[in-house]
Order: sequence, then C-alpha cells, then structure tokens
Amino acid sequence: MAAQLMTPKGDELKRCAESFFDDFSARGWRDSKGIPLANWQPAARKYARSWATNNVQHGRQQGPSGRKDANAGRRYE
Repeated sequence: MAAQLMTPKGDELKRCAESFFDDFSARGWRDSKGIPLANWQPAARKYARSWATNNVQHGRQQGPSGRKDANAGRRYE
C-alpha cells in the first residue's frame, strides 16, 4: 500500500491498511458485487489509490478510525 500512496506517512498508511482490512473483513472478503476475492493484493492496490485520491491529496482531516471527522473544526462552548 505504501507504493500506492502519494505521500505515505506512518499514520496515514496505517489507517489505510486498517480500513482496508476492516472493510473487506466485514464483507467476508468479497468485492462490491459479492464475488469472493481470488487475490487480495489487487484489491489492496485499488483501495490505496482510492484512499490517496480521497484523503491524502485533498488534505481531509480524519479521526482515528480513518474516516472523516464530522466534528472537525467545530467549537463546543
């Protein structure tokens, strides 16, 4: 996955890998059409490219779960 991220940083790479594992584990290691994965590596590369495009390149702030933090920038007084 590190090779796919444009700016691999320790925490971003870890979040990407954990998110990939969590997402595919929850789906029973099947693709979006329900077909079992024959090889996880191409899926991981595609996932990392998508992660880089949607998160790293756009500078989105994320929480520890790897998801965008809905409360980022809000003030609670």
